[in-house]
Amino acid sequence: VTIIPVSQRLTVQQAADILNVPRPYMLRLLELGKIPSAGIGSDKLIHNKDILVYKEKRDQDRKATLDNLAQLSQMYGEYEG
Repeated sequence: VTIIPVSQRLTVQQAADILNVPRPYMLRLLELGKIPSAGIGSDKLIHNKDILVYKEKRDQDRKATLDNLAQLSQMYGEYEG
């Protein structure tokens, strides 16, 4: 367990570790503007709060998708949850 202040800036690798994604995928998220960052190339810095906001939205989207799949499965008799 690591405690990181919300205001702290993180390296690309630190941010990737928090999101549990590979570093190249993290760089792609930054290039696409999915998460704000400052810097050039792989020497970007990301605010911890921006990582936490992205992670929360990602987790909510995943939960909504899984809930939808479970509902569809119940509708078609494939799931008894």
